[in-house]
Amino acid sequence: MRPVAPFGPEELCIPGRAQARAMIQREVDPWLADQIADAAMVTMLINVLFPALPTRPGWLFPRIAPAAQRQYTPRDYCVDLITEDNVRARLDTRPWAVLERANDADALSFEEDVGGRLGAAIRRYQTHEPDCLQSYWEATHSFVITPAMVTRHPWLGVYKKERNNRRSHTGTYWKALLEIFILAMREGWCDLDLLLDPFFLHFPKRSETVTWYRD
Repeated sequence: MRPVAPFGPEELCIPGRAQARAMIQREVDPWLADQIADAAMVTMLINVLFPALPTRPGWLFPRIAPAAQRQYTPRDYCVDLITEDNVRARLDTRPWAVLERANDADALSFEEDVGGRLGAAIRRYQTHEPDCLQSYWEATHSFVITPAMVTRHPWLGVYKKERNNRRSHTGTYWKALLEIFILAMREGWCDLDLLLDPFFLHFPKRSETVTWYRD
């Protein structure tokens, strides 16, 4: 099933529907004009949107200035507090429950009960989101786990591996959603702006800071 009419006029779609077109940054913000100006919906490949959406760093999460980018080290944390007992106690409270969608929470910019490819993409996301909330929370509450810490608390090594696996699985689900989403754009259901709706959760980019501060 296709929409009765394509979503929006060609000149306002982000990116162009039938062919790529020049874009002005202030008119497409927070999308990065230089990264989507060469793309068109009908020919877009998954690498335009994955593994990172072409949005401006700092749009959703705090940005680290280029000169200050670095890997966090144990000195950035109170490492004596990162123990098996403390981490287990924190996880037992299921802090990611704050991300659970309320029953009456609706998307702001689209109807969730649509059909066609767009409906399939939305349902795909709704299916996997509950299983990925812990991974989204962990991505914004990150802390280092070093070999020395694992020596003192072996369980932290297990947790680190599980945390990485959760992130990988969530990325796989997100990629599958985006592949359907691209087909929905080609059919005229929407443009890229639909992904900016707070209906969707996102991971921070590498240039955005996610230091974990205990509650």
